[in-house]
Amino acid sequence: VGKNVAVDRYLSLCGAEREYSQLHRDSTVSSLTATPTLEDGILRHEDAPLVRAALHGRVCVLDEADKAPTEVTVLLKALVADGVLPLPDGRILRVGDNVHADFRLVVLANRPGYPFHGNALFRECGDAFAGLVVDNPDVDSEVALLEDVAPSRPHDERRRLACAFAELRARHETGSLAYPFSMRECAAVARHLELYGSEDEGVGDALANVLAHDAYAPQRAMVAAVFEAHGFEGVADKLQRKLDGIVPSMAYDVEYTSIKGSGGASVPRTGLSAPKFGKVDPSGNPHVGGNTWAGGSGGSDTAGLGGRGGPYRLW
Repeated sequence: VGKNVAVDRYLSLCGAEREYSQLHRDSTVSSLTATPTLEDGILRHEDAPLVRAALHGRVCVLDEADKAPTEVTVLLKALVADGVLPLPDGRILRVGDNVHADFRLVVLANRPGYPFHGNALFRECGDAFAGLVVDNPDVDSEVALLEDVAPSRPHDERRRLACAFAELRARHETGSLAYPFSMRECAAVARHLELYGSEDEGVGDALANVLAHDAYAPQRAMVAAVFEAHGFEGVADKLQRKLDGIVPSMAYDVEYTSIKGSGGASVPRTGLSAPKFGKVDPSGNPHVGGNTWAGGSGGSDTAGLGGRGGPYRLW
């Protein structure tokens, strides 16, 4: 819905400096506060954007916060609600002490569930923030946006495009469509028309380019019907021609077969008596199976990588 664009415009109007960081599923508590850098072969840890913004009075924008693990986002609550954030190097950020008075934190997140597959950020720490829901724009606002994205396209075409996407969103709200078509998809279709409209076959080709990820989805026919109803003729046929090649034209039966003599219960070469460390081979030769040598893979009783009954792993 253009959250980043709106925030950037707001900060530009305010004349505020911005520190930006995008969170993801592999984000950790340490990565939120420190950034590793390699300089002249030496690994150093510098302050992350959040810490720099807190110390220097900037605005920190944390994007995709719903993708981060909950233990990371809860750390934000400690800073905002409690006013205290311990850092890995022993320093402690304290509001009213070393945290700059102009420091602000903007956290951007999507709602939980399909299709964003994020965490419920508001449930975890929403009470510590001043929540603001950014919805899709109304038709007139979206038409104004499309005028900037595709200035050479006819005004009537831009309005019909905005109305069609508005209906798709309304159908998503009622449960008819699974995917919530946002302003991003609408702008992508308009941008495609602006760049390739003279070479392609119009909206049908632009939609095929943007909606190719839904080639298997049964909602494709409903999407095409919506655009047909808004005056984009031939969209259904063009989508079928463009996207049917993605869908397999025939079904395949998968049969699992095994090598002759394989399958059935496993019969180890050695028995399983009691866990033990095993002997150390001074030559360092690799060992697979058996229950004599420590290390190696497979085998029984002895410590190693894989196998059964070993007391612990040896890498």
